[in-house]
Amino acid sequence: MGGLVGRLNGQPDIATDINFESRGPVVIDSQFIANYYPKLKVDIHEAKAHSYFEFKTDNHWGVTGSGVLVNLNLSFENQRDTVVKIREYKLIDKFGRITFAETDYIWEKPIKAGLRIVNSGRELIPNLAQHPPIDSYRKNPHEGWLQFKIKGVSSNQYEPVFTLLIQDELAEQHQTDIVAAYS
Repeated sequence: MGGLVGRLNGQPDIATDINFESRGPVVIDSQFIANYYPKLKVDIHEAKAHSYFEFKTDNHWGVTGSGVLVNLNLSFENQRDTVVKIREYKLIDKFGRITFAETDYIWEKPIKAGLRIVNSGRELIPNLAQHPPIDSYRKNPHEGWLQFKIKGVSSNQYEPVFTLLIQDELAEQHQTDIVAAYS
């Protein structure tokens, strides 16, 4: 690598090489810091998509709704010295549709029958969206599940490619791209 090159070092242990010639003028603003020095380190451990259905009655008569259910097992860790207060979780599909995380008890493959949930599969605990806000201190990892119900789409015509947005109390959104597998 030739030309004018600099190294940006930060705490915690983040170093980034910057080629000043190929970038043109470098402005170190809030967007630059957000791109090269993120607050949250997010890891997706499992991303699965399923079809889901809602029925009018307990005997599964009359489908009233359907869609795709996305279950995410993830962990995140604050990389900065200040506390990050996590407020909400959103999933955005490739069409720009925004779905908020379920905030109640979540199950692997729930079916809604009448007014009750017929729980199919294991309970996904802890639900990270159940008791916001989450105070995330530096190097204190949080791990759990998120569930999103994307209504009105058919799993056989829907590509499970998403962006997960974790929003903090300062309205900063921490973004992670996801491709879920159908199961």
